[in-house]
Amino acid sequence: QPMISPCNRYVLAYNGEIYNHIELRKQLESEGGNFNWRGTSDTETVLAALMHWGVEKALKKFNGMFAFAFWDGSNQTLFLARDRMGEKPLYYGVNNGTFFFGSELKSFSPHPNWNGEINRDALTLFMRHNYIPAPWSIYKNILKLLPAHFVVISDNGQTISSPQCYWDLGKIASDGVESAIGSPEECIEELDSLLRKSVLSRMASDVPLGAFLSGGVDSSMVVALMQAQSPKPINTYSIGFEEKGYNEAPYAKEVANHL
Repeated sequence: QPMISPCNRYVLAYNGEIYNHIELRKQLESEGGNFNWRGTSDTETVLAALMHWGVEKALKKFNGMFAFAFWDGSNQTLFLARDRMGEKPLYYGVNNGTFFFGSELKSFSPHPNWNGEINRDALTLFMRHNYIPAPWSIYKNILKLLPAHFVVISDNGQTISSPQCYWDLGKIASDGVESAIGSPEECIEELDSLLRKSVLSRMASDVPLGAFLSGGVDSSMVVALMQAQSPKPINTYSIGFEEKGYNEAPYAKEVANHL
């Protein structure tokens, strides 16, 4: 990081993981792209996809969690994008005539042009909600990019497009209602299949992995689906509390022993 394209025109700074990047590589190759892959990282796949399909089309194909900055040196244009559910954060804006972007607000403060003036309207939102909702941040003129959106920056950081949505959860929900599966049994089967695929895709890793297990429904289900698709015992980790009212460790132990 950052990764530069073989032609030196494009640069990608990227944080996250694309779960379907192997499938995307195969699709890129099937479409006649001349890709001389340098390695096996999903960063390289993201860069190739953005070059081949363009930003918006590539974003619709990515299955993962990510935030990235994609620079087109020929057009002097920067694209900032965030994953569908907003798992990875991304802040941006112009401060003292300088364009800033980053995953964390504290990364801006070392810059000599940074002026961290508090946005009083955002402070009001914090007092009301106990957090600052997107697209605002605690600082003036610094925004948080909404999930499933991207922005285009040009003119040396002085022109910033309105955030553009590439995936709409409301539309996904309405489409699902219109094409609803028939019986409850079919719904259960479909949900089970989707959950298994989702968990399996996240188990692809170059290093050992495990799961946090609280003993509740969500984590127990994830671990169960991991174990069902793993020939080896899954490592799980749990946190216990001395106060019995908050301690779920006995339930986590029962689930771990069962699985």
